[in-house]
Amino acid sequence: SASKLEAVLRWRGRNERLLSSHRFQEASDLRVIGFDVAGRPLLYQCARNQLLQNSKGLDQYVVRMVQAIDMMPPGVSTMTHIWDMHGMRMLLNLNPNAVLQLLSVLEGYFAERMHELIIVDVPQVAQFLVEAIWPAVPERTRKKVFFLSAKDALLHLEESCAPALTAQIGALVERNRDPACSLEERRNDWKQVDVSEVPNPLMGS
Repeated sequence: SASKLEAVLRWRGRNERLLSSHRFQEASDLRVIGFDVAGRPLLYQCARNQLLQNSKGLDQYVVRMVQAIDMMPPGVSTMTHIWDMHGMRMLLNLNPNAVLQLLSVLEGYFAERMHELIIVDVPQVAQFLVEAIWPAVPERTRKKVFFLSAKDALLHLEESCAPALTAQIGALVERNRDPACSLEERRNDWKQVDVSEVPNPLMGS
């Protein structure tokens, strides 16, 4: 609609510097970790690696989505989001408006860019956030959201990802649950892939 387009243009105007510079304050380990067999980027973040309050993570999320779009091969227009909620600290996530703001961006500037949102191991203490946010999520988006255990999430990803990538994600999920693995050790996993590094059948590699 005209009003939605106007809102998108206003948002772009307010965020022009972010969209062009790709500069942000690191708030988490959010990055593109690979591509599924159809060439769709997968964005992953784990709550254990959250560094700032959730209200300060939107800039990083916007930049990572822009980068994911730039990596998409011809014919691909959507991405999968993986929110691993293991290790979630409530003090950093008391503001449900931060999630609603992200969803607003997903439904606005990045409309039609979501393939799936896989939410992994939501802790019981975070149920109030789900209950506060879910009524505001549009029905078309709800159909793309999956609340799964870590085991079931990996089984779900097996349907769309190559075995090597599924194994890589499984190892990543396991390290993020290892109490002996320090933040600095986990940081070694935070490198974002480059499109040239990822085997992609749509690109003839």
